[in-house]
Amino acid sequence: MTDTRRAFIYLRVSNDDEGGNNASSAAQEAACRALCERDGIAVAEVFEELNVSGRKLQRKQFDRMIALATSPSRPAHVVVVYALNRFTRRLLTQVTAEHKLTEAGVRLISVTEGMGDDPNSKMMRGFIAVMNEKYANDAATFTCRDRRGNARAGNWNGGVVPFGYTAYVASVDGRKERKKLAVHEGEAVVVRLIVHLACVGLTGQPMGTRAIAKYLNDNGYTLRGRKFHNSNVDGILTREHYAGSYRDRTRDDRGVVPNFADEIVGECPKISEPDVVARVAA
Repeated sequence: MTDTRRAFIYLRVSNDDEGGNNASSAAQEAACRALCERDGIAVAEVFEELNVSGRKLQRKQFDRMIALATSPSRPAHVVVVYALNRFTRRLLTQVTAEHKLTEAGVRLISVTEGMGDDPNSKMMRGFIAVMNEKYANDAATFTCRDRRGNARAGNWNGGVVPFGYTAYVASVDGRKERKKLAVHEGEAVVVRLIVHLACVGLTGQPMGTRAIAKYLNDNGYTLRGRKFHNSNVDGILTREHYAGSYRDRTRDDRGVVPNFADEIVGECPKISEPDVVARVAA
């Protein structure tokens, strides 16, 4: 150890809550390093988190940085961030993390806010933390509204595309691509085979999920390059999409998962007849 002050730099980039003002990881690091060089602080380590929301209670790199910074060895004297909203967008996290750092004698420095450690500066950091959390909550509410509106318009809200389908861009709304589901014929053939095996099997007797998985694997069929198992065969046999519709369960403005009556029914191309889908699911 030397007398040179040492810094941890924390970088965070989120893809969902920045409203177009999301400084890149490289830009954040350059600004943080410039401050350290100006103030004669050696950079001990850089912690980077990509595509991680500042609202998350647990962040792998953030948690590791706080643990190291407050450890008995005291490897850093300061934690440098581009802005406090990169540090966190949750008031509780900022208060508790900054308290831990202060107790360990580690100072939190924001390049853009540039505040000191006097009582007024601490109060201002608290105000900023409140506004950062409000911004994040408002963004989350808007996202839920947008997703529910997207579902009501008959669009696919994303996630893993069910086996048998592909997602395509149906329209572009500003910077948003609105997608819909279309049948993937190569996969749909396999879906229909699975449904057929579950109904009448190879000899007129319905086959169970393990037997179907074994048959598919033995005959060279794959689940997008992976082997079939009884669990994913079961998932296919109980998937509602194949009958031509599915229920979108996007959370409402309060973040609550809707009940059955409030779920949005979306339409998609059917792969099997609804009565057959219902029978094999049962």
